[in-house]
Order: sequence, then C-alpha cells, then structure tokens
Amino acid sequence: MPPVQETKLEDAATAAGCELRHDILGRVQDPPVAGPRTTAPTRPGVYTKIPQQTALIGALRRGIIVIHYRPSLPREQIEQLERLHEALPEGTIVTPNPKMPYEAAATAWQRLLGCRRFREESMDAMRLFRGRYIGLGPDK
Repeated sequence: MPPVQETKLEDAATAAGCELRHDILGRVQDPPVAGPRTTAPTRPGVYTKIPQQTALIGALRRGIIVIHYRPSLPREQIEQLERLHEALPEGTIVTPNPKMPYEAAATAWQRLLGCRRFREESMDAMRLFRGRYIGLGPDK
C-alpha cells in the first residue's frame, strides 16, 4: 500500500467526503457500532457472506475493526479493502453489507467512518481510522 497522504483522521475523512461519528449506546444503525454482549464474536477475516450482526457487535466489543462494503462496489475497490485486512489480519474483518447507506464504512466500538462514495482518498481515512481505534472495545 502506498503511504497515506493525510495523517490526521479528521482531515482524511473530510478530504474523502466521508463522515466520522462517535455514537452512543442504544442507537440502532447499519452498520452497527455498539450493542450488548449476546453471541460469540465474528473472527477476524474476509467474508463473502454477511456474518450475524450480533456477532459483528461482539467483534467490535473486542476491539476488532469491521470494514463494510456494498456488494455493488467494483472488485478492484473491494480488493483494496481486503488488503487492509491483510496488513493486520488479527484485528480486522471485511464483510459485505448491502443495507447500509455507504459504499464503504469502517466501524469500531461506538465509532463510524462512513463513505457514501468510495474514492481513492477513502483508503487513507480507513487506514487512519483502523490505526486509531483498533483494540479499543469494552471486552478486550
């Protein structure tokens, strides 16, 4: 992967046209960023079928970053997201998500980076988001 062009997450998110949010417990949203401990967490990996939402929440609770993409995203862009997983395989999940309002999103415990359009600049924001929030969950 090429070096990041922008080094501040907030600036990278803005340059990519993505939204960066900190959400509180109790708000239902897709992709999820919080929830109760209910099932075994999804293991880190690249998925072609959507894991159970409660299991993804379990992964977030353990500090794993979940990268979501719309299945209609071009294969080249999906492969870019998969390379994020390859760079940190024990700390990330990559999964399709056809229902969310973004082409790509990264989630951490109570945090969301949502990109309605996935552009080249979105990768910097995704990488910085992962670096900042990996390992930060209440069940780590």
